[in-house]
Amino acid sequence: MKKFLLGSAMLLLAGCFDADVDVKFAGGDRVEIATSYNMTRNLYEVVQSALGGCPDGQSVLTDTEFVCGQSFRMSVAELLEEVNDDRVRQFDGMALVVERLDAKTLRIVMPLGKLHTALLGGLGEELLADLPEGMAKSLPEGLRNTDKMSPEMLAMFREMLQGHGVTLDVSGAQIVETNGEVSADGRTARLDIPLLTLLEEKPDLPDNFIIVLKTL
Repeated sequence: MKKFLLGSAMLLLAGCFDADVDVKFAGGDRVEIATSYNMTRNLYEVVQSALGGCPDGQSVLTDTEFVCGQSFRMSVAELLEEVNDDRVRQFDGMALVVERLDAKTLRIVMPLGKLHTALLGGLGEELLADLPEGMAKSLPEGLRNTDKMSPEMLAMFREMLQGHGVTLDVSGAQIVETNGEVSADGRTARLDIPLLTLLEEKPDLPDNFIIVLKTL
């Protein structure tokens, strides 16, 4: 699970893939997280050491693409323990944040702002030094460079990201507040992220995807 919390941010930075993340708070004290993503085989061969395949999931590798589906089930208490782990918290601004407001209400924050900064300017030496072993070396050169991404690299990423995106869904008994789109039944908040948006100088993207929801 920790690898998912860290790796999801790194996957966004790698680009050239499509992903769905579905977080469901069900039955009061249970949470189910399901992710699915696919990427070109070429990209998979670059980042596979960081991903470690498809841990605890099911995957398919063909001549042209890699597809992975993963699911996690745990209590809300276990999730709170995971996101407050020191290894996750050191990635402030790039990892999932979950807060309990009262016995039936949670506030979930999925940081997005630093993805744009890191993609255009590189992650920086301090953050790279803290990445799990093998992950830093698996990232594209532009993300390991602390200088602003070169025009050539920017053009390459634009071509790679064209048509790819991420969909984030968070659901519970009731959505109280969100800056995303609320479903007709009022139970799910959604945010769609075209990856090309991350390359814009002023991306049309909130710094955080914020959801306040009732679990019961």
